[in-house]
Amino acid sequence: MLTGHRDSQGDTMADFTLYYWPLPFRGQFIRAVLAHAGADWDEPDADAVSDMMSREPADQPVPFMAPPMLVEAGGVAIAQMPSILFHLGRRFDLMPTEP
Repeated sequence: MLTGHRDSQGDTMADFTLYYWPLPFRGQFIRAVLAHAGADWDEPDADAVSDMMSREPADQPVPFMAPPMLVEAGGVAIAQMPSILFHLGRRFDLMPTEP
């Protein structure tokens, strides 16, 4: 497991919750940035991801969500790997200052 990752049974609130299948594909890039930044995150199991996807669009954090989806402790939810990585890059000051 990567530094900062906690299972969804943790006692304290994580900085982020990453909804993704337990596979090393698109979610792995997000996990790597979170670990690099020293963030704490939870990853609910596959059943929780399926449950989230089966909800009515209005009841999902991002309507018509498809994993990966990242939810910040403050409630901001973002789907799609490139958007998540861009958001994390800005949040953790990992983006270049000049193009």
